[in-house]
Parts: sequence; structure tokens; C-alpha cells
Amino acid sequence: MMVATPPHTEWENFSVAPSLKCSSGVSGWRCGGVFYEFILPQRGVFNGYTDSVWTVAWTLTPLKVRCGGPRSEYNYVPQHPYICVPGHHYHGEWEGAAQSIVLHVSMETMKDRVLHVGKDGFVQPNEAAVAPLEHLMRILHADVRSGSPAGPTIGETVVCQILHHLFPDSDRNHSLEHRDGSTKKVAKACEFIEAHLSERLSLADLAAACGLSMRHFCRAFRAATRLSPHDYIVRRRVETARRLIGDGRSSLSEIAYMVGFSSHAHMSATFQKLLGVPPSHFCRRTGALGVGASPWLDPESSASHS
Repeated sequence: MMVATPPHTEWENFSVAPSLKCSSGVSGWRCGGVFYEFILPQRGVFNGYTDSVWTVAWTLTPLKVRCGGPRSEYNYVPQHPYICVPGHHYHGEWEGAAQSIVLHVSMETMKDRVLHVGKDGFVQPNEAAVAPLEHLMRILHADVRSGSPAGPTIGETVVCQILHHLFPDSDRNHSLEHRDGSTKKVAKACEFIEAHLSERLSLADLAAACGLSMRHFCRAFRAATRLSPHDYIVRRRVETARRLIGDGRSSLSEIAYMVGFSSHAHMSATFQKLLGVPPSHFCRRTGALGVGASPWLDPESSASHS
């Protein structure tokens, strides 16, 4: 899969290099995207040509930019996500040390998708799409900034959701996908998850296991399980950990790594979030509560936890 431009090569387009705060480079994404946060210096010049990536950018603090030379006026950059498309030359100056978050998506990932592009190479999302796009970009930002402790699937799933908001499917695409045996393919993905639960699972691996594109896989998986792939994986890890805790043969730290949590602390935080109690709660109570399928794992009853 083609990978979007990493941030360190982006700085060649700036007269003064921004300060990189975090990047998805350590997250293990295989979805054709890269996300990062940076801080611009107080002022400088940008000059670049986007030939291989689509960009969803969001300047979180006030920033003034002028394009077209010194006679042009400075204008504030919109403080909501906007899209820059490949094949356009961007040249100008900026004023104001600003915080920005950026998602680059490769041309391969974006092929066969169409947006209405202005002459300046920018796309302004319609009003209805701004709030969901902001929400999804904030999720990516939080996950990448924390080092993606749950693995790459949450970030990859959110990237697919962003593409879904930018490129809504036609009724024809939906009807075709519901006729191609997606439910059986999702079952294969679930089997793959069980067999590789201790590993850092990637959305690309899950989609490949059932022969679907990542975008189609995310939709088909939610339709079959009523959960996103990431949420399903987290719930299976918690349920498996709970059973192993009840066996009493391994320490909590050992169990955390056995089921794919990044640490004992990560497992504890996840238990607290989903079950309202720490893992140690089940050391003596598992026998009374049971270790089989739990009501909270059922999509019907877990909707309130999602």
C-alpha cells in the first residue's frame, strides 16, 4: 500500500521548520494515511506542490496567511477542518505561531472518489460535515498524542470514517455490498481476531483476512456486529482477560500482554471504563459472576458503553 508523505519531508516546503509534537509514525497504521500535530514558528514562507496526497488540515489557533505575493492581504485561516487536494501549487506567507493537526491520505486510498474542488485547490466541507469531521480529527489527535496504546485499529477506523463523511456512498454501492456475502467474511475477521488477540492488530490485516477493502470492511463489520472493529477487539480482550484472571494461573501484568493490552495500566483503565471496576475485582468474584459470554458484550446491551 502506498503510504502518505511523512511529516519530516513536509518541512522542505517551509522557510522555517515547524516543531513536530506527535505523529502516527509510531502507531503502526497501514491505511495509507499519516497524522501529525505541529507548531508553526511566528512567521515564514511556504512553497510546495501537493502531488501525491490529499490533506485534511485543521489550524486550531488563529493564523493569518496571504497567497500571491506581498501586495496580497493577509486573511485568517478557517478554524475548522478543510481539505487540500493533490496537483496544486501553494505559495505564500504566514503570521502567527499556530498549532495545527494534519491528516495526509495517499492517492491510492482516495482513488475513484470525487470532491468539488475550488480553483485554489482547497475544499471547504459543507456545514453538516464540519462537526463530525472535527469530532473525528479530535479522536485521531488524542489517540496519536497518547502513542496509540490500543494499537493501530482505532486510528485506521477513524480514517475510514473520515473518508466516509467526505465521500458518502451511493445507494447502488450499498446494495452491491449487501449481496456479496459480507456477513460470512466478517465471521472470518472475528476468527482472525481470536487467533491474533495478543498482537497489535491492524485494520489492513483484518480486511485482508476477509477479502474486503478497509472501507468496505469497516461498514460490513459494524453492520454485522453493531460495533466498530476497534470496539469489538477491546471487548474481546476484556472478556478473555476476565476469564484468565478467573483461572488464577497468571499475574495481571502477564494477562495484560497475553490478550494484547500494551500494559497492566492500559488493561486496568479499559476495565474501569467498560465494567466500572479494576481487573483485580474478578480475582475472587469470577466464580460467582461467571466467565462466559457477558451481557455487556452483547451489542444490544453494550450500546450504552460504546
